Amino acid sequence: MNSWARSDEREKLLESLRTEARESLRGKKKKKEKEESKGKPTKPPIHVDRKLALLKLRDVASTGLREVLWRDEEVQKVLLWSLEDHQPELAQILTLAVFVHLTSSARNCEALLLSEEVRSRLVRVVQESSGEVREKALLALTGLAVASFQKEEFEDVRNLLGQAAGRGRGAPQRIEVFRALWSAATVCESPELFFGNTRIWGSLCESIEPTEPADVRESALGLLGALTWQPTGPHFVWHDAASREHLLTNTLRSQPSAVRTRALVALAGIAREPEMRAPIWAYVSVDLTRKLTEDDEEEEPQALRRRRAGSKATSEAEEKAEEEERPSMKDSLLAAASRTEICTVRSSALRVLLEISFGEEFMLELVQSGLADLLLEASHDQRLQPRERKLCLHGQNRISEWNEARLAEELRIERENESRERLAMRLEEEYQVVLREAPEMKRADEESYAFEEWSKAQTEINAMAKADEFSAAMNRHLTFLLHMNRERMEQEDELSLQFRQQEEKKVFASKVAAARERAIEAAKAAAGAMKRVGGDAILQARDAGEAAGAAAAKLGMGPLIQATFAGTQAAAAASVKQKQPLTRSEQLDEANKAAMAVADRCEMTEEEIELIDEATIAAKEAASVDEQSDIATCFAVALACRLSLTEEAQSAVTGGAAAASADRPDGYP
Repeated sequence: MNSWARSDEREKLLESLRTEARESLRGKKKKKEKEESKGKPTKPPIHVDRKLALLKLRDVASTGLREVLWRDEEVQKVLLWSLEDHQPELAQILTLAVFVHLTSSARNCEALLLSEEVRSRLVRVVQESSGEVREKALLALTGLAVASFQKEEFEDVRNLLGQAAGRGRGAPQRIEVFRALWSAATVCESPELFFGNTRIWGSLCESIEPTEPADVRESALGLLGALTWQPTGPHFVWHDAASREHLLTNTLRSQPSAVRTRALVALAGIAREPEMRAPIWAYVSVDLTRKLTEDDEEEEPQALRRRRAGSKATSEAEEKAEEEERPSMKDSLLAAASRTEICTVRSSALRVLLEISFGEEFMLELVQSGLADLLLEASHDQRLQPRERKLCLHGQNRISEWNEARLAEELRIERENESRERLAMRLEEEYQVVLREAPEMKRADEESYAFEEWSKAQTEINAMAKADEFSAAMNRHLTFLLHMNRERMEQEDELSLQFRQQEEKKVFASKVAAARERAIEAAKAAAGAMKRVGGDAILQARDAGEAAGAAAAKLGMGPLIQATFAGTQAAAAASVKQKQPLTRSEQLDEANKAAMAVADRCEMTEEEIELIDEATIAAKEAASVDEQSDIATCFAVALACRLSLTEEAQSAVTGGAAAASADRPDGYP
C-alpha cells in the first residue's frame, strides 16, 4: 500500500488528475482569441481541480516522498498522459515541474532513464515544444544528465543535452546544461562518452571561444577542467588544436578572472600527465585560419604548390616577426602567477606551474624564466592557503636543488676541462723536450739495454753454475744411498737364504724321520706276514724296508709314499711261500696287496691308490722272464714314473733299491 497519501486522498487526487474540462481560467480568453486570430490551433484549458491536484503532486515530489511517489504505477500513467500533445499547456508545465522534482533522487533518475516511454516523451517534448514547456522539459533532462553518463544506452539524452548547449541557444540555458554536464563529468567513469559524442564536444569547443559570453565560457571551461582530471581527458583535450588554442586565449590577462581561473584549472589537469608538461610550457599561439589554409594546400596538386612557393618565400620574414609577437603559454602562466593577480587566478596558475616543475627535461628553462623566485615569493603570500604556500615552497626547493646540482655539475665539468687542458699542455711541453733530447736518450737507452743484457747473462751463468754444483752434490749423495741400500739388501738376502736352508733341513729331517717310522711299521707288518710262512723272510723284509725308506727319504717324498715303498719292498722280499720262491708276477701281486694294506691303514686317497695299481701294472710289463732285475726295483721305478718324478729322483730310487739288494745275503730270492 502506498504511504505518500491516505487512500481516500490518493483516490480523490488521482480522480482530479484525470479530469478534462473545457472551462477557461482567468486570463486565458484573450490569449485564445489572439491565437485564433493568428491561425494557430489552440489547446483546451485545464480544469481547476486538475491544476490544484498537479500543484499538490508537485509539493509531494519536492519532499522525501519522491521515490515512493514514482513507484506508484497509477501516478506514472497520469504523468505520462499529462505530457501528451493534446493536453493543456499548463498541465504539461506542472507535470514537467513534478518530473524536475523527481530527478532530485538518483534512484528516480535511473528508473526514469530505464523507462523508454518516459525518456522518449521528454526528448520529444524538448524537440517539438517551445516556450516554458520546452524549458521545463529541458530542466528535467538536465536533472537526468548525471545518470545518463553511467551507461552507454542513453545516447539520445546525451545528444539532446549537447544540442541544447550549442551556439544559438540562450545563455542561461547553456549555462544550466553545462553545469549539469560538469557534475556528470566529475563523477563519470567513462569520459569517452563526452569525447565520443560529437554534439557535446562540438558545443563545448564552440562555447570556449573568446567571442562567447563570459558566463558561458566559465561553465564550459569548468566542464573541460572536470574532463581533464579524468584518466584519458588530458590527451584528448590537448591533442585537439582548437581546444588547445582556446585554452591559451582564455588564460590571457584580457579575459575575465573567472574565465582565466577555469582555464588554468583545466591546464592543471592536463599538466598532471608527464608527457604533457613540455608541450604546455613550449606552446605558442597559432593562427587557426592560416593553419587550416595550409592543411588545404597540402592536398593541392604539386603544380599549384610550386606557383605559391614564390609568394610564401617573401612572407617568411613577416611570419617570423609575427611569431615573436604571438602570446605563449609560458608567458601567460608566469603573468597569471604574479603577485599583482587576484588570489583565485594566481592560485590556479601556481597549480599549473607546480605540475610543470616536475619535468626534468626542461628544468633549465624553468630556472631561466625565474620560476623559483616566483614560487618563493608565493610561499610568503598570506592570501593563499597554507597548503598552497607549502607546495610552492617545496616546488622552489626542488628547482633550486636542481639548479645547484646543475651548477655543481657544470663547475665539475669546467674543472675537468681545465685539468685536461693543463695536462695536454704539460704533455705537449714534455713532447717537445723529448724531441730535443731524443738522440741522447736513444744512445742512453741502447747502453742501458746492453748493460741489462750483460747483467742478465751473468746472472744466468752464475745461476747455472750453482745449479750444476748442487746437482753434482745431490748425485753423490744419491750414489752413496744406493750403495748402502744394495749392501743392506745383500746382507738381508744372505740371512734369509741361511734361514731358509735351516728351515728346509729341519723339514727334510722331519720328513725322513716320519718316513722311516712308517717304513719300519710297514716292514714289521711284512715281517709278521713272512713269519707266518717261515724262512728268513723277516730279515729280508727288514732289509728291504730299510732300503726302501732310505730311498724315499733321499728323494724327500711324503710319509705316505715312503710307507708305500717300504711296504712294497717288504712284500717283495717276503714273497716266499712254504720256502719256495714265487714267480715275478706273483711277487708283484703280493707287493700290490701289501701296498694296498698299507694304504688302507695310512688312509691314502683314491688317487694315490690308483697310482699304486698303475705302478703294479707297469712293473709287470717291464719285468720279463729272462730279466734278472729285482722285483722291488721294478715296482719302485714304475711308481716313480707314475708320480712324475724327475730323472734324478728315479735314479735315486733305483740306486736305493740296488743298495738294498746288494746288502742282502745270498739265498734271497
